[in-house]
Amino acid sequence: MEETVSATAKGKNNSFRKVRQGRKNEPVILADISIQENDRIKTEIEELDRVLGGGIVPGSMVLVGGDPGIGKSTLLLQVCRQLTGKGHKVLYVSGEESLGQIKLRAKRIGEFNENLLLLCETNLENIRSVIEKVKRKW
Repeated sequence: MEETVSATAKGKNNSFRKVRQGRKNEPVILADISIQENDRIKTEIEELDRVLGGGIVPGSMVLVGGDPGIGKSTLLLQVCRQLTGKGHKVLYVSGEESLGQIKLRAKRIGEFNENLLLLCETNLENIRSVIEKVKRKW
């Protein structure tokens, strides 16, 4: 269920409360859910596509975890390069590395085009705001 949460509405005691808007969550019969495998975007990194069930599902989020130095950021930049090279637009959000660190890693991987935008941010509200701005721009 997708919902919008607003922190600007005030309750009876003048304190802020959450206001939820959106459609109600309704149960769905499993057999009525349609799945189209061609909706997945192949990364062309065979093992990653296999782990993701055939590629990236548009609109989904994937959390990549692992020990420090194992290659998570390098792998994700390689995915970004593959996707942007196919014409997809990508917003890469990092909560740990600076823009300079990402650029240095990207230079080692190869050439990138203008379809890749980088953002270093940890505040989810700021990230959401940037996503909305980028969606309007693209």
